[in-house]
Amino acid sequence: MSKVEDVAAAIGFVLDNRSWEDCGEGFKEACRECAAAAVAAMGIPTGHYDVQRLQLGSRVRKVRGYGFPGEIVSVFATKAGNIRFVVEATGEDYGGMLHIFNGEQLAAADEH
Repeated sequence: MSKVEDVAAAIGFVLDNRSWEDCGEGFKEACRECAAAAVAAMGIPTGHYDVQRLQLGSRVRKVRGYGFPGEIVSVFATKAGNIRFVVEATGEDYGGMLHIFNGEQLAAADEH
């Protein structure tokens, strides 16, 4: 197994046994680094957005249309190789709802 596969297996084991919120910042940073390494290793195009800004655990909001404040809980590639972000809503009326976005639809929560 590659280092990325080893780290991904460890991340999966930990997350099967606890929630993201229970994980320490060191573990979260390792997850972010693993995800970035996997994206680079697979040669997946990142699109026209800042990959460093949109990582696991990043607090984000939808750029246009309806508001959707939340936190990135997963990043994956479609069969076509496009990166998608799963955002868990933090809004009071719909907290916990999951929605899939592309990077151009999201901004960091503190950006205007």
